[in-house]
Amino acid sequence: MMEAAEVIELEKNKKHNIEVVIDRVVIKEGVQTRIADSLETALTLADGRVLVDVIDGDELLFSQHHACPECGFSIPELEPRAFSFNSPYGACQTCDGLGVKLEVDSELVVPDPSRSLREHAIAPWEPTSSTYYPQLLEAVCDHFSIDMDKPFEELPEKQQSILLNGSGKEKIFFPL
Repeated sequence: MMEAAEVIELEKNKKHNIEVVIDRVVIKEGVQTRIADSLETALTLADGRVLVDVIDGDELLFSQHHACPECGFSIPELEPRAFSFNSPYGACQTCDGLGVKLEVDSELVVPDPSRSLREHAIAPWEPTSSTYYPQLLEAVCDHFSIDMDKPFEELPEKQQSILLNGSGKEKIFFPL
């Protein structure tokens, strides 16, 4: 007849580790299947983590969740496409897999900061046959109250940043 198990009271507000012994194995020829079955049982019982206590050795902690069992850092399941420079899936998010990060050189965009926006301080937007970019620039300046006749170098840093980097998520409506 089975005896009643002892009830263990745990404090709800604290994190607890409960260790359960699944098997004790002497390493010898022919125990591979038994070890595999025991590990599978432990992984199922412990939500994918298992601690192996090696007598006269270090404890070994394993996780089947592609995660570090110590800190929890995880990576997605490894697939061949994660290693292809042609695939955006495996590409570095900083350089998009190109190995270099493209950045705007503000000194090339505004080569003469003593010029005003109306004097075409923003070189790439200097009008040619189209008035499209000057109209966009004027709409942005109207929206943010940026003085188009003031030299670029005299504009407040926040206004310069809006002109060079954009306004973030703020929507600006442009005339047609």
